[in-house]
Amino acid sequence: DLQRASETAEIAFKNLGVPIQLYEELREASLGEPEGWLVSEIIDKYGEQSWEKWISVSEDDLDFGFPGGESKRSQLKRVCDFLESIAANSNFERIAVSSHGGVLRRLIHNSVGAPQSPVPIPNCKVHKLLLETDKWIYKGDIDR
Repeated sequence: DLQRASETAEIAFKNLGVPIQLYEELREASLGEPEGWLVSEIIDKYGEQSWEKWISVSEDDLDFGFPGGESKRSQLKRVCDFLESIAANSNFERIAVSSHGGVLRRLIHNSVGAPQSPVPIPNCKVHKLLLETDKWIYKGDIDR
């Protein structure tokens, strides 16, 4: 529901006549104390190892979060619970999500078949995920 993600959705879907709905459940993780800081400031205060855990795609680092912030696991649970609720309570065969890099990266890297190295999340890149029997399956990106 924040400006960058909603503008991206408007641009991506303007010619398709698709309704756009905004949800705070799809927001980026709250960093807590370092919210709004530069990466260099975060590293100065919390160390390089903390930053590396934050950007890591390893399942071992999912419980990491900065003081006062959301852990990566809690962000992932929030987003998955929301998307799974939409899937269970709608007649849609497909939904498109325009969100933030961290949200999309966590969804991708916690899906079956996800690559082990970080997936780039540039603006307007399309990644396909399939929800099948309570598991997210990564189907790759789609070149446009």
